[in-house]
Amino acid sequence: AVVLVIAGPWYLTMRHLGMAASELGSRTPTLMAVLAGNTKNLIVVAGPVVFVLAVFGSVLMRLNFRRRPENGSSLYVVAAAMVLALFVFHCVTHRVYLRYFLPAAPALMLLSRPSLQYLHSFLRKRTALTVAALSLLVGVHLASTFGVPLKKTSAYVKAADAVISSGLAHNGAVLVSADAEGEGMLTAEFVMRDHRPDHYVVRASKLLATQTLMGDKYQLKYHTPEQIMTVLDSIPVSIVVTQRCPKGKCGEHENLLNEAATLYPERWRLSSVIPSEPDATILVYQISGNEGKTVQTLQVDMLKTLGTTIDNR
Repeated sequence: AVVLVIAGPWYLTMRHLGMAASELGSRTPTLMAVLAGNTKNLIVVAGPVVFVLAVFGSVLMRLNFRRRPENGSSLYVVAAAMVLALFVFHCVTHRVYLRYFLPAAPALMLLSRPSLQYLHSFLRKRTALTVAALSLLVGVHLASTFGVPLKKTSAYVKAADAVISSGLAHNGAVLVSADAEGEGMLTAEFVMRDHRPDHYVVRASKLLATQTLMGDKYQLKYHTPEQIMTVLDSIPVSIVVTQRCPKGKCGEHENLLNEAATLYPERWRLSSVIPSEPDATILVYQISGNEGKTVQTLQVDMLKTLGTTIDNR
């Protein structure tokens, strides 16, 4: 009831986002791929050791519950139900995202307790063996679970520095074009380094096309290089930062930007080439004629995601 009162109004107001997130779309993975991916997510989110202990603990609780129900067993039932509900929901909606399974981590830890109690009762009179078994479990858990992936941000940092040092005008605009992760990281690096929060960083995937919250129903807004130049000049955009997208991760707007750069070499002046991952070099272009200009009209169609249009007014 408390959750309903606190969260209910927000979910009711933003229900269109939930509907968008549940759409299957045109790039839906197969059911077997979803089952395998979400099983892997359950294993990864709490660690392989905790996952195995949780499965074994669930079996023990099931056997004990059938023989003689104990006080407190309902807590394990709730934990098992949470894990099962998360797994089934994301399989039905064909979503495979590790972060969505974070609520399952404490439930899996709770379900691992019966396994640890069983091992303790089995090894109760063997202190040395108990310590060795516990040390082994902890060691394997630490080795297989805790790892901080290193984000390769150096290229994005250099790109942001190149833009900031280029003398971008007050209220000037930068267009970034990459895959979803690249556009997000470029935008974040610009924001962290820009000490004058009056510049605009525009994502090409939002300005030049429309798509749903999960990247489906992609539709171009402009279809020729000439139209691309018209919209860049109408804002106007002073700098364009592009990074070649992995195959299948970006839409046709990336090709249109590349065609515009080829068709208008006198307008697209390449100022920086920043090496990145193989075949993903970051290019920084100055748009001749727009240097020193401030944003006049900037409108981004977000009807498919936020249900509104964002502008600079």
